[in-house]
Amino acid sequence: MGVYNPSNKERSRIPPISTRKIPTQDTFKDKSRTVTESNSKSVITASDRYKVPSLPSTTTTTTTKPSTINNSSTPRRGVAARSTNKGLNTTSKSYGRGVSKDSSLSVNGGTTISEFTNLSGIKSASGSLASTVSNFASRTKVIQFNDKKCSLGSIGMAQITKIDTQFKVRQFPGGPQEAINKVVTLLNHEDWEKHIQGLEILNSLAQNNAEALHGEEVKIRNLLIKEIKNLRSQVTRAACQCTATVFLSLGRSMETDLEKIIKELLQKGADTNKFIRNDAHKALDVMAENVSVYKAVTTLFSFNQDQKNAVIRANVARIVDSIIVRLGAERLMGSGEELQASIFSDGSLQLVDANLDVRQHAKHMWTELVEHQMTQKLVDKYADQTQIRNIQKVLDSLRP
Repeated sequence: MGVYNPSNKERSRIPPISTRKIPTQDTFKDKSRTVTESNSKSVITASDRYKVPSLPSTTTTTTTKPSTINNSSTPRRGVAARSTNKGLNTTSKSYGRGVSKDSSLSVNGGTTISEFTNLSGIKSASGSLASTVSNFASRTKVIQFNDKKCSLGSIGMAQITKIDTQFKVRQFPGGPQEAINKVVTLLNHEDWEKHIQGLEILNSLAQNNAEALHGEEVKIRNLLIKEIKNLRSQVTRAACQCTATVFLSLGRSMETDLEKIIKELLQKGADTNKFIRNDAHKALDVMAENVSVYKAVTTLFSFNQDQKNAVIRANVARIVDSIIVRLGAERLMGSGEELQASIFSDGSLQLVDANLDVRQHAKHMWTELVEHQMTQKLVDKYADQTQIRNIQKVLDSLRP
């Protein structure tokens, strides 16, 4: 095949290059950019810079001004230019979980990444009602607390404020003193139903005329102990319910010889009759909330020594656990040395008790204590070396 050579006539139809009409400027607008073609050069300029679609709040985008690009590297319409080392568009993501608004880091030419530094807004996951410090820091706060004069009820930590009983409300037309004399007469009667009536009157007195019982605490305590030990289950249940009402109304006035009535309630708390057992537990719980913290804890621990009944030991551990967790490690560290010695000495023995329920309640209590910075120091102070060796591994496992 030969090479095509145009004739002179055909050549005359093609205008020379010097006489061609070349458009001096053609403008094409593609949303955020303008492409200008002039003679043999093409230039891309940014009118409003490259606009990036809005990203979620967790994404931060910074854009630098693009440089001039020669005609040979002009991108096609609708195709975004690649990001080079010089950088037309730089996008970075910072994940916003726990991001602090107060601080940030700058990387790669202006890219901003938020940094997590604010820990003060995170509350403690502890069961303590007194603690509001961060879990990321050791608890060091100490709240001064008079454990011999204050009860859980006096600091607003009581959970039982009303007791439902089987008794009817009685009226006293002859006055409170006549009602007290009638209670003594009925409780000394041979008929057990008269005992129920006497406890019913005493319960109404404690609810509605508690001031009339002040000065009669010793007599009331002896009457209640006698009725708790009654062989009739109905009388025993009524006595436990009446005891709870008396503790709720008289509070610290019942601290005299408190161990005598606690001993009987602990025995009934291990009874095979579940109704008697529940009523005894309720009376012990009300007692723990309304007498002083020191008196409740030390009296309960006094029955835990050499106690062979595992149910009683578990009940003691449950009540002490409830008191200390609501009190909080901060108040315990600010309480008297006698209470601290009782908790860190007798409480440490519960961690290695043979009964599972005792150990579980003890671990729950120590979970509150080990978070405080002073705990290890007080353990070393009040527990002997043998106890420390036995419980150290358990304490280490409870630390967060």
